[in-house]
Amino acid sequence: MTHTSGGHLGVDSQAEILSIRHGRGMPGQYLLDGFHKQLVAVHQKHAGIDIELRWMPGHVGIAGNEQGDEEAKREAWGNSSLQWQMPVSCRKVLPTSQSAMQQSHMKKVNVKLKKCFKSAPICHQLHWINTSTLSPKFRKDTLNIESWQVLMLIQLRTRHLPLLKLY
Repeated sequence: MTHTSGGHLGVDSQAEILSIRHGRGMPGQYLLDGFHKQLVAVHQKHAGIDIELRWMPGHVGIAGNEQGDEEAKREAWGNSSLQWQMPVSCRKVLPTSQSAMQQSHMKKVNVKLKKCFKSAPICHQLHWINTSTLSPKFRKDTLNIESWQVLMLIQLRTRHLPLLKLY
């Protein structure tokens, strides 16, 4: 029987390594909590074992890393692993991220709003407005000129020029 005093886990995401070390709350925190519980269980079963997380560059031909990337791609496309092959903490139905749900909902709402706005009569009247007026470049370009000059530029760009009477 062989005895192992430690091991290395290779991770190709520096952000994940930092979040594992600091344990700050973030989306998917339950996955980190599960990882920490597994580490505690290993330490209880094998007292004195040393497990080290190491960053490794992604996509450089490391066999285990390539296999992990392929598994992640299959999962992302809905071709998930067999239940018994998954970590115990991932075998149950995973919680849904509230922020992901809100983002998904807002995306659907924005699609509906765009359709609704494009079918409104006012949309056809606004198509000629130059939307670059409020861009950061426009603000930077107009930073050192007088306010009346900025107003003139805005009026020219929006085609909203007040008419002056000539006597």
